[in-house]
Amino acid sequence: MLRAIDAAKYLVSLNNYFNSTVPDENKEILSNLKIQKLLYYAQGAYLAMYDKPLFCENLHAWTYGPVVTDVYHAFKVFGANNVEIDPDFDTNILSVEEKNVLDEVYEALGKYTASQLVEMTHNEAPWKLAFGKPNDTISNDEIKIYFLENYISD
Repeated sequence: MLRAIDAAKYLVSLNNYFNSTVPDENKEILSNLKIQKLLYYAQGAYLAMYDKPLFCENLHAWTYGPVVTDVYHAFKVFGANNVEIDPDFDTNILSVEEKNVLDEVYEALGKYTASQLVEMTHNEAPWKLAFGKPNDTISNDEIKIYFLENYISD
């Protein structure tokens, strides 16, 4: 199964590609905070579409929305700045299905700021149900149900 850090690196590689094709004023900042929200949406889409998680790590309900703890710690050095990865990251470690879901999530939601994505996740049941609880893990079952009811159409 895919690791969340590899899904995050794939999102960074997508952003790098996008930024290489547009003028400076249109470049997207892909911060750690924004990556966390895109991971949440990718996990939700994958759970709803394939009935299994995209990555094995849990999402946690932190103050600014869903977070994969390991990815947060790996990228926290970048602060609110654009996350950079090794340019030799091998995207071929992802399956076609994994890439397709991440591509779709990036295309649909990459245009939003980290703050907008935080606000979106704060209005969704999976984060609301877990936030403030001693075990702040966001249930994959709750994510799947929410995404099936709200995002995936027949």
